[in-house]
Amino acid sequence: MSDPTWYPVRFGPLRFASLVGPETESLGDKLEAVGSALVPGERGATSRPLTLPVRGSLREVDDRAAGLRLRRQVRALLGNRTWLSGGLYLETGADPESRCWLAVGSGELAGNGRGITFADWRLELEAYRVGSPAEVCRGRRIVIADRAQPGVASDTRRTLYTTDRAGWDIDDAPRAYLPGSISTVRQLNEPWTHYAGPSVDGRPLWTEGAEDATAGGVSWSPDRSALPSPVEREPRVEEHGEVRAWWMPTPWSDVVPTAVGDRDPTVYGWERLLGAAHDPGIRVAIDNGWCRLVWIGTGYNDGVQLERWDDADGGRYVPVIRLELGADPTGHSDMQVIELTPERAVIARYVGGAEYRMILQRGWPGPRIEAYPRGTGIAARLAVLDAITRTNLEPGVDRIELGGEAALVALATDDVDWGISWNTWSVFGQPVVAQFDLHPPPVIGPADADDVKRLARWDVQQQPILMTR
Repeated sequence: MSDPTWYPVRFGPLRFASLVGPETESLGDKLEAVGSALVPGERGATSRPLTLPVRGSLREVDDRAAGLRLRRQVRALLGNRTWLSGGLYLETGADPESRCWLAVGSGELAGNGRGITFADWRLELEAYRVGSPAEVCRGRRIVIADRAQPGVASDTRRTLYTTDRAGWDIDDAPRAYLPGSISTVRQLNEPWTHYAGPSVDGRPLWTEGAEDATAGGVSWSPDRSALPSPVEREPRVEEHGEVRAWWMPTPWSDVVPTAVGDRDPTVYGWERLLGAAHDPGIRVAIDNGWCRLVWIGTGYNDGVQLERWDDADGGRYVPVIRLELGADPTGHSDMQVIELTPERAVIARYVGGAEYRMILQRGWPGPRIEAYPRGTGIAARLAVLDAITRTNLEPGVDRIELGGEAALVALATDDVDWGISWNTWSVFGQPVVAQFDLHPPPVIGPADADDVKRLARWDVQQQPILMTR
């Protein structure tokens, strides 16, 4: 586990030991000569070239391993254009006045004289200064679609179109889950009604509010009472409750869960993924501070474990249920990062010729799981590996209980069958699409179904943006 103080330069989700070389920054506008007069030239982007050392701190127990890890993360992040499109925040411990938002283009990773032997490289970035926290504020572009309408897909592969859920009685409008600890929320320069969500470690994980399809851009300012330090205010407001994907180098069975490790998985030796994985066979976990998915394996009693956060005993993730995402006793499976940002993760798993997708977004109390059939004439199936009690609350909504834990499940269509002997949702000719809502005890009932139906019906996606104040 690395100490953050060893890496005083923060650049987006990455930390570096220092900056390299002289810092240069373009200031002001260019002038052009028109005859004998000077006139302001065409305004252009403000260049802010950046050179960073890609190496581990010398204080690390294994600085070479730390350098290789940082190189993997740099490669993944610079290839993740969706993440980069929202800008990256730069701050240095030595010069807090230089903190700003940067738009990043291409980068060049070059050997630094020692290369792979000592895991030492130099990263030169094409970057442009967008503005300081005093000039621009963080926000989201919100796009909402009703999956119960014709022409709107119910799955991420866009193969399932159905209006089966148009008759669902849902009291509230779709909700957008913004970061917690924010204030002065505006939608198109108008105040935006929002409500703080549940708190973990004394801070709300998210802020929610009812929305509509014309929302457009929403911006905010960090809550200065919750985040008093102006240097750390901008990055910290979004870190709490963000979606994170992790590479698990060792099997979950070899991990001893602790309260400290559940808050900071690097204690377990996990490595954060920031884009495409370096190996398709790796084990992956996903969390958002409120729930977690942990890949156990491809055995008949493995699959993926769904867990919910519990504040008891110092704060821990508590297992709720395990789902079989295919079975292959050889242990072979591949994974692919379809989409990964601090707002949303879509990760596919390929087992035994079938594809399974795990989707998690900020603020969700449970994941969305999509199971696709292996071929024509073969049913898509999603099996629960534990002995559960299932109750159908209404068409498309099930409650499952086991060992004092409970969850609600909303299915995308009425075509899905439940197999009692195998605890399996299955359907021919289309995927099984299930939205989970992991609830703490006591046992939940029909009155709680609105939340999971809202998540299942409304597709609410957010893209981070920067807006002028």
